[in-house]
Amino acid sequence: MEPTSQQKPALSGNLKLAQQLIDLFNSHQPDVARQFIAKDYEQHIIPFNQTYRGIDGYVQANRFWLNAFPDVRLDVENLIGSGDLVVVEAVGRGTHQGALEVPGGKLEATGKHVDLPICLVWQFRNGVLYRDRHYFDSSSLLQRIGAR
Repeated sequence: MEPTSQQKPALSGNLKLAQQLIDLFNSHQPDVARQFIAKDYEQHIIPFNQTYRGIDGYVQANRFWLNAFPDVRLDVENLIGSGDLVVVEAVGRGTHQGALEVPGGKLEATGKHVDLPICLVWQFRNGVLYRDRHYFDSSSLLQRIGAR
């Protein structure tokens, strides 16, 4: 049985920050999230071997997904924290409506809907996100959007 909102404990600390970042991503407001991002922030999209750095890099990385999937959202399945680490297990959902830059080229919009399991490993320092690693099956993503 799925817990009701009354049964879920209130989030605090880094878990609360993580949920705020997810909410901002889902509302497509990466610029608003700047206040939660460290100046020396680094994001690694492991399957694509892409790295984004700094606050502007955070915004750029979010726009990478928003441009390709304008209706993108993360549906969180598990949010787990320990110390400065937070692990987000989620399903990324969206429709491929814009170009997606991947290693090997640009994939033009296919109009296909994607549900893609993803794991994010976030590290916080002094109340801001400074390390961010994304893990997902890139072959499944490409297959689901109909890339050849």
